[in-house]
Amino acid sequence: YDSCLTPARKKGIKRGLMTALGAGLTWFCIFGGYALAFWYGVQLVVEDEGKTNPTYTGGTLIIIFFNVMSASMFFGQSVPYFEAFALARGAAAKVYNIIDR
Repeated sequence: YDSCLTPARKKGIKRGLMTALGAGLTWFCIFGGYALAFWYGVQLVVEDEGKTNPTYTGGTLIIIFFNVMSASMFFGQSVPYFEAFALARGAAAKVYNIIDR
């Protein structure tokens, strides 16, 4: 019985690793998005600081922040679906091998 569980255990470990990498990528995108939005927004606000009619203000910084944050979160939420596509490709390969016989 134990020998039959060995392949399933190996697959489970590999799946857990991929899930953890996906979660790590999600959090990286979220916090990287925060950093990018604040850095770029502050650069634009500082550049327009002395102008009489500035294009970029603190309010624009907040808009940039929330847009970048939302885009990062949406990308991060799509990562688990990549795992589903990988599982589907593996299952389809088995089916095509049976059909080709």
